[in-house]
Amino acid sequence: MSSPILLYTPGMHVRKAHDQLLKLASEPASLDTLTKAAVLLDGLERDNTDVDEGERVNGTAREKIGSARSWFEILCGVGEGGDWPEENVRHCIREDLSVMAVEIAPGDLHFTRWSDVSTVDES
Repeated sequence: MSSPILLYTPGMHVRKAHDQLLKLASEPASLDTLTKAAVLLDGLERDNTDVDEGERVNGTAREKIGSARSWFEILCGVGEGGDWPEENVRHCIREDLSVMAVEIAPGDLHFTRWSDVSTVDES
């Protein structure tokens, strides 16, 4: 029996949410799987957009969160994406999560923050 999937909670480490999504990529395709993935991806998206002054969202993380969301929807039968073999869809989810993993900052709390180009010193 697989371990239970934890849902995203405020203050959850981004790495922990990422690891939960990786587990979901192997779970049976169901509405329950889609719901859990959506909650975790929403939490990651909120974390990514909650930037301090002088920072901007991580565009790579934003792109891969959206892409993973679409693949989970296709996997669970609610997305529009044609007739994809299930293993190919799961592979695409894992690829998006792999790229997301690279964008997690040391300490696993947040995605790497990017400097706001309007505040970068050009001297």
